[in-house]
Amino acid sequence: MYVRIQDVLGQNMTSIDPHNFSYTFDGSNVTSATQSATVGHNEENGTCGAGTWGWQVQWSLSYLEYIGAIGQSALSSHAHAEFNYIGGRFDCPWTGLYYNIIDTKVDGSGSGGPATCAYRFWARNYAFGWQKQTLCWDDVGDATFPGTY
Repeated sequence: MYVRIQDVLGQNMTSIDPHNFSYTFDGSNVTSATQSATVGHNEENGTCGAGTWGWQVQWSLSYLEYIGAIGQSALSSHAHAEFNYIGGRFDCPWTGLYYNIIDTKVDGSGSGGPATCAYRFWARNYAFGWQKQTLCWDDVGDATFPGTY
Protein backbone atom coordinates (compact mmCIF):
# COMPACT_ATOMS: atom_id res chain seq x y z
CA MET A 1 0.00 0.00 0.00
CA TYR A 2 1.10 3.54 -0.44
CA VAL A 3 -0.39 7.00 0.00
CA ARG A 4 1.19 9.87 -1.94
CA ILE A 5 0.31 13.54 -2.08
CA GLN A 6 1.28 15.11 -5.40
CA ASP A 7 1.32 18.66 -6.73
CA VAL A 8 -0.47 19.84 -9.87
CA LEU A 9 2.43 18.54 -12.01
CA GLY A 10 2.24 15.05 -10.47
CA GLN A 11 5.45 15.49 -8.44
CA ASN A 12 5.48 13.57 -5.16
CA MET A 13 5.43 16.00 -2.21
CA THR A 14 4.87 13.64 0.74
CA SER A 15 4.37 9.88 0.87
CA ILE A 16 4.39 6.81 3.05
CA ASP A 17 4.89 3.29 1.75
CA PRO A 18 4.78 0.39 4.25
CA HIS A 19 6.02 -1.88 1.47
CA ASN A 20 7.92 -4.41 3.56
CA PHE A 21 4.89 -5.93 5.29
CA SER A 22 4.97 -9.71 5.00
CA TYR A 23 3.74 -12.58 7.11
CA THR A 24 3.39 -16.35 7.03
CA PHE A 25 0.37 -18.33 8.09
CA ASP A 26 -0.58 -21.95 8.62
CA GLY A 27 -4.14 -21.79 7.32
CA SER A 28 -5.67 -20.41 10.51
CA ASN A 29 -3.00 -18.48 12.43
CA VAL A 30 -0.19 -16.02 11.74
CA THR A 31 3.16 -17.77 12.32
CA SER A 32 5.64 -14.90 11.65
CA ALA A 33 5.64 -11.31 10.42
CA THR A 34 7.94 -8.43 9.45
CA GLN A 35 7.25 -4.81 8.58
CA SER A 36 8.97 -1.51 7.79
CA ALA A 37 7.96 1.69 6.01
CA THR A 38 9.57 4.19 3.66
CA VAL A 39 8.73 7.87 4.06
CA GLY A 40 9.25 10.23 1.12
CA HIS A 41 9.27 14.00 0.85
CA ASN A 42 10.26 16.63 -1.70
CA GLU A 43 12.82 19.25 -0.73
CA GLU A 44 12.86 22.45 -2.75
CA ASN A 45 16.35 23.71 -2.00
CA GLY A 46 16.96 27.20 -3.32
CA THR A 47 13.31 27.98 -4.17
CA CYS A 48 12.87 30.43 -1.27
CA GLY A 49 16.40 31.72 -0.77
CA ALA A 50 19.46 29.84 0.44
CA GLY A 51 18.99 26.76 2.61
CA THR A 52 16.81 23.68 2.85
CA TRP A 53 13.20 24.39 1.98
CA GLY A 54 10.15 22.39 1.01
CA TRP A 55 8.65 19.37 2.73
CA GLN A 56 10.47 18.02 5.80
CA VAL A 57 9.67 14.91 7.85
CA GLN A 58 8.69 15.97 11.36
CA TRP A 59 8.53 12.36 12.62
CA SER A 60 7.47 8.91 11.52
CA LEU A 61 6.99 5.41 12.89
CA SER A 62 5.87 1.98 11.80
CA TYR A 63 4.89 -1.06 13.83
CA LEU A 64 3.10 -4.40 13.79
CA GLU A 65 0.02 -4.94 15.93
CA TYR A 66 -0.89 -8.54 16.57
CA ILE A 67 -4.51 -9.18 17.30
CA GLY A 68 -3.51 -11.22 20.32
CA ALA A 69 0.04 -12.34 19.40
CA ILE A 70 1.91 -14.65 17.02
CA GLY A 71 -0.26 -17.71 16.81
CA GLN A 72 -3.43 -15.59 16.59
CA SER A 73 -5.68 -15.28 13.58
CA ALA A 74 -4.88 -11.71 12.45
CA LEU A 75 -2.41 -8.83 12.53
CA SER A 76 -2.15 -5.22 11.37
CA SER A 77 0.74 -3.22 9.96
CA HIS A 78 0.62 0.48 10.85
CA ALA A 79 2.69 3.40 9.55
CA HIS A 80 2.46 7.09 10.44
CA ALA A 81 4.30 10.17 9.18
CA GLU A 82 4.00 13.93 9.68
CA PHE A 83 5.42 16.51 7.30
CA ASN A 84 5.99 20.24 7.73
CA TYR A 85 6.41 22.58 4.78
CA ILE A 86 9.27 24.98 5.49
CA GLY A 87 8.93 27.59 2.74
CA GLY A 88 9.23 26.97 -0.98
CA ARG A 89 7.13 27.61 -4.05
CA PHE A 90 3.81 27.25 -2.16
CA ASP A 91 4.69 29.38 0.88
CA CYS A 92 7.59 31.86 0.58
CA PRO A 93 8.49 33.35 2.94
CA TRP A 94 7.51 30.53 5.31
CA THR A 95 4.28 31.13 7.28
CA GLY A 96 3.52 27.61 8.56
CA LEU A 97 0.58 27.28 6.17
CA TYR A 98 1.08 23.60 5.22
CA TYR A 99 1.39 20.45 7.35
CA ASN A 100 0.41 16.89 6.29
CA ILE A 101 -0.26 13.77 8.35
CA ILE A 102 -0.58 10.32 6.75
CA ASP A 103 -1.58 7.10 8.56
CA THR A 104 -1.79 3.71 6.87
CA LYS A 105 -3.02 0.34 8.05
CA VAL A 106 -2.83 -3.06 6.35
CA ASP A 107 -4.62 -6.05 7.92
CA GLY A 108 -3.66 -9.66 7.25
CA SER A 109 -5.32 -12.89 8.34
CA GLY A 110 -3.99 -16.27 9.38
CA SER A 111 -6.25 -17.97 6.85
CA GLY A 112 -4.28 -16.47 3.94
CA GLY A 113 -7.23 -14.45 2.68
CA PRO A 114 -6.67 -11.12 0.94
CA ALA A 115 -5.20 -8.23 2.88
CA THR A 116 -7.24 -5.09 3.48
CA CYS A 117 -5.83 -1.56 3.41
CA ALA A 118 -7.00 1.71 4.88
CA TYR A 119 -5.54 5.17 5.34
CA ARG A 120 -6.13 8.52 7.02
CA PHE A 121 -4.87 11.80 5.61
CA TRP A 122 -5.04 15.25 7.12
CA ALA A 123 -3.74 18.53 5.70
CA ARG A 124 -3.68 21.91 7.42
CA ASN A 125 -4.31 23.56 4.02
CA TYR A 126 -4.32 22.65 0.32
CA ALA A 127 -2.90 24.41 -2.71
CA PHE A 128 -4.53 24.30 -6.15
CA GLY A 129 -4.08 21.00 -7.97
CA TRP A 130 -2.83 18.86 -5.09
CA GLN A 131 -3.97 15.28 -5.49
CA LYS A 132 -3.91 12.14 -3.40
CA GLN A 133 -2.79 8.83 -4.94
CA THR A 134 -3.40 5.56 -3.09
CA LEU A 135 -2.76 1.94 -3.95
CA CYS A 136 -3.34 -1.31 -2.05
CA TRP A 137 -2.03 -4.71 -3.08
CA ASP A 138 -0.79 -8.00 -1.70
CA ASP A 139 1.30 -10.86 -3.09
CA VAL A 140 -1.62 -12.49 -4.89
CA GLY A 141 -3.04 -9.22 -6.20
CA ASP A 142 -6.45 -9.51 -4.54
CA ALA A 143 -6.21 -7.02 -1.68
CA THR A 144 -9.26 -4.94 -0.91
CA PHE A 145 -9.22 -1.22 -0.25
CA PRO A 146 -12.19 -0.12 1.83
CA GLY A 147 -10.78 3.42 2.09
CA THR A 148 -10.31 5.43 5.24
CA TYR A 149 -10.47 4.14 8.79
